[in-house]
Amino acid sequence: MNRADIIAALYLHAVMMAALGHGLETCAQQAFARYHQVISAQLAIPDRFAGW
Repeated sequence: MNRADIIAALYLHAVMMAALGHGLETCAQQAFARYHQVISAQLAIPDRFAGW
């Protein structure tokens, strides 16, 4: 992880906290998207699930 990644993560965190302050809950899913096949298999998520 380089400095730009850390800055981007901090920015995203600030945006997500601001959204929560306005009553909007968020979920940063990109981290999970890379492992969707493993997660889907472990949690028995159907292929038609649109979250990935």
